Amino acid sequence: MKVAVSLHNPNRYPVNSNRLRAAAMSVGELHSARQNAGMIIALVDAKAMRDMNRRFRGMDAATDVLAFGADSEPAVPDNADRHLGDIVIAPEVAAAKARARKLDPGEILCLLVVHGALHLLGHDHDAPATTERMWAAQSQALRGLGIEPELAAEYGAGE
Repeated sequence: MKVAVSLHNPNRYPVNSNRLRAAAMSVGELHSARQNAGMIIALVDAKAMRDMNRRFRGMDAATDVLAFGADSEPAVPDNADRHLGDIVIAPEVAAAKARARKLDPGEILCLLVVHGALHLLGHDHDAPATTERMWAAQSQALRGLGIEPELAAEYGAGE
């Protein structure tokens, strides 16, 4: 599956846009579906993330990542047949958590994109069997990016 990725960074966070797109595309390459798909990665501030968590999850806190699967067919990025959904990341929340654990914030952002993209493709970590499949797919995508899969456990992805 080829994935078209649109990155929205209105606050101009200093991120490696190409690397984040590559992280999303690496997940698509692991899936053999014939249809091209698109997804959006949106980088938001902690307040916006807290508002989304409150609205959609009933949780009054800013988290590092949320994934919203497409229930309908909104605007599709160029070169895509269907929209998978949106990955919303709060870089400042992720960076603070990464620094506290002495991890590279750039690699953590890639991890969050991979994690979110897997959710958009239907993976989940809500039961032992589904968690095992998701972690295996996540590890494979991270290795393809040159990132050690152990990073996910060190960071606490999926908590």
